[in-house]
Amino acid sequence: GGSFVFNETGADKDFRIEGDSVANLFFADASTDRIGIGTATPAGALEVIVTPGNPVRITDPSGSVNASEASLGFYGSTDGATRLGYLGIASTANSEFRIVNSQNDDMWFGTNNTEVMRIDNSGKVGIGTDALSVALTLNGTYSSADDGPNIEFKGTATDAYPSMQILNYSHDDQSVNFDAYYDGAWKSSDAGSNFSIRKAGDKLALRYDTGISAGSALTWNDGFVMGGTGKVGIGEDSPVSQLQIGNSTSARRTLSVRTSVTDEFCMDITQSASFASTVFQIQMSNSGSGLDGFKYINMHDSGTDRAYIRGDGTYGSATNTY
Repeated sequence: GGSFVFNETGADKDFRIEGDSVANLFFADASTDRIGIGTATPAGALEVIVTPGNPVRITDPSGSVNASEASLGFYGSTDGATRLGYLGIASTANSEFRIVNSQNDDMWFGTNNTEVMRIDNSGKVGIGTDALSVALTLNGTYSSADDGPNIEFKGTATDAYPSMQILNYSHDDQSVNFDAYYDGAWKSSDAGSNFSIRKAGDKLALRYDTGISAGSALTWNDGFVMGGTGKVGIGEDSPVSQLQIGNSTSARRTLSVRTSVTDEFCMDITQSASFASTVFQIQMSNSGSGLDGFKYINMHDSGTDRAYIRGDGTYGSATNTY
């Protein structure tokens, strides 16, 4: 049981084994102390150049159907015994492929020599950032449809349009879009209907459009709007009362429910935001007369009373009181 040594004197003499069709099946470069497989000019301690159909293969030698040790390990240089991480199969189940950092530190993933994703030692994931604060942190360029911290959901490979998009465009401009998306312009993903929940400025809006073919530009309509003061508009993007139904700037009538500084409750059917053209009104007040603060039911014409019923029991028209 001795040993067989090539070039024991350390001479600068290369060693080469030639195969049937590969000239440098094994090459030892004495001048650089490097080994090449498939190459006579290895650029690292070991360089392997494969031919088509002849890849590098790592096999578990145990003879078991479970490749529990078919992995590539990385070890510390000081003692050679501390495993820093590994790549491959390292369990008793062939179906479990692992990429593991065995140390209590982060894992780093990148392209073009730039970090794009990180997993820290607590399991938090960051995309576009190394400042991880929650389970998943996204970082991108605000005001960018392509590079922003946005998420799109797509189905089959033949469907080029997202069924849902979370658009985190900037502060005061975030939206969740259903069968709609923004790629520099708002577009439809489905010809049936499109919806969006959006915070724009100090307003939260539920928006809609319909009948727009996939990939074509759409025009949002405000169905529901709530301002920063809690006022709600249905069909009105700038409500002036607690609840306003209809657009006061159009020819359509507006139903409005409002309160005032005197703790009055009013329900108006009106044609203007100032209520000067209210045509029907019910008003109740804690300080008013009559049962439970009922004050009056009134019908107006351009601000002039035409017919009314008051809380004290009187009723009448513009010309007569009963």
